[in-house]
Amino acid sequence: MRTNLSNTTPELFAAHVARLTAYHKKLRDGQKAEPPKSVPPPEIKLIGPGDHLHALIIQFTGETTKLGCGCKDRINQMNRWGVAGCIKNIDRIVNWMQEEATKRGWKSAKWLGSKTAIKLLIRLAIRRAKNTKDSI
Repeated sequence: MRTNLSNTTPELFAAHVARLTAYHKKLRDGQKAEPPKSVPPPEIKLIGPGDHLHALIIQFTGETTKLGCGCKDRINQMNRWGVAGCIKNIDRIVNWMQEEATKRGWKSAKWLGSKTAIKLLIRLAIRRAKNTKDSI
């Protein structure tokens, strides 16, 4: 689903993140929950693979970086590597994501096939970065 970024305000995005966080908390607690109706991605300047991956994670999970998580450093590292470097280091990136998901209590990080799903998400971010005119 594609969303028009021009209509997203910080307030609307914050409210949406709160709804998504509540939704994922219910799922983690084993409760039934309806997903929020709209998924407005954040207004992030998408330059490199790390930026694209960050936007995808927010779009699909509603979670963003947290103080002390090291995600911003990893986003910047992926941007420095660029498309070719991220392809070369894809297994390292998968491990980073599984490690962070485990820290955040996502049981799905240990499910069979989770590494494949994470790798597909990273490849999508790499492909988007490759197709971005301003990509580094």
